[in-house]
Amino acid sequence: MKEECKKLEGVGRKIAMKCKGLPLAAKSMGSMLSFRNSLREWEDVLESPLWKLEEVAEEVFRVLNLSYSDLSPEMVDKVYLKGLQYFGNLVMRSFFQDVQQYGDDESKMTFKIHDIVHDFAISLSKTEYCFILDGKHSSHQTYDNLSFDDIGKVRSFSARYVSQDILTPYLFKSLKRVRLLRLVDCDLKELPQEIGELIHLRYLELRGIPIQELPETLCNLHNLQTLHLECCGKLRALPQGIHKLINLRHLLIGVEVFPQGLSKLTSLWTLKHFRAGRGSNKLGYLQNLNHFEDLHLTLEDMDEDDDLVEAEKAELTNKIHILELNLFILGNVRMDVMDVLQLPPNLHTLQLDYYKCNRFPKWITSFNYLRELSINKCRNCSSLPLLGILPMLEELSVYHMEIGMGWQ
Repeated sequence: MKEECKKLEGVGRKIAMKCKGLPLAAKSMGSMLSFRNSLREWEDVLESPLWKLEEVAEEVFRVLNLSYSDLSPEMVDKVYLKGLQYFGNLVMRSFFQDVQQYGDDESKMTFKIHDIVHDFAISLSKTEYCFILDGKHSSHQTYDNLSFDDIGKVRSFSARYVSQDILTPYLFKSLKRVRLLRLVDCDLKELPQEIGELIHLRYLELRGIPIQELPETLCNLHNLQTLHLECCGKLRALPQGIHKLINLRHLLIGVEVFPQGLSKLTSLWTLKHFRAGRGSNKLGYLQNLNHFEDLHLTLEDMDEDDDLVEAEKAELTNKIHILELNLFILGNVRMDVMDVLQLPPNLHTLQLDYYKCNRFPKWITSFNYLRELSINKCRNCSSLPLLGILPMLEELSVYHMEIGMGWQ
């Protein structure tokens, strides 16, 4: 044990020498090393090629870049969803300082970043290009003034109110480095096949555009994390190869038909506007999707014995990360189908709309952490369940429901 500590001390001294006497660099490096326990891990830090980055002008940037790169992929991907959970870790790594919280609300706090950290963030983004087209306010704005090389450097491309004459296959093929592609309210009737060549794409938003189908080449975007397809009224289905998007985290879409390959997207955190029933999408597609954090679910005409089987296969009770659920009922959904759904146990917020059975599901009073419950247009239920036994319930909203003497 003493020999191991002595070796660690030797490696630690070499790492300290590379910090060039800069206090913030030493503090950041010390915080990072506290998460590593073995000699091999310390040697990995010492031998990291990031110490030799020529693009980073200041010595301290090398240390901060090393600490930044050491963050796990899960941390980098989910900071915006679980900021409070990881904020303390970032403070430990000296990315933030002088943190002050106000009262018991963890979401209300102030903090500062060091000037060097600010400059470090700027250095990370200095080679990133952002290009924005707005056809409504700048009708003559195009990318004609950019060279082929300039287009190839664009990391974020956003267009709104532009025509298909501008969104050409040449443009898509040229955006070799794009990470974010956002097309909103554009007159785009067909998405070019070249979309599949944007292999670095992480975020794709096609909102409010009149496309009728998506090319199968879209399924080549293996790094895609967010696919936003809301308000595309003419789009009826997803590509059959959707299961190839192995890194997809967020799927926001209003299509009527999902391919069975949806069941293989086990990394999904967000699924909005999933409609099950009426012989199209199967509720059982959700069986193995247990990383959900946000789910908007519509049940439609589930009144067959097969629908009961699908409700059981969905295994919603295993979706323990879901804290908020919107459940929308269309047509006739049998009572036994509703009873076997067994919603996620850790729900904080539940919204139930247009429920048509004459009693509420058995699970409605089983949530130990439910804080908000909204019941809307459940007109066949003449009385509310014993909601007083829900230990954490703080807010109850009831709309358009016949209870006792009249409408509420």
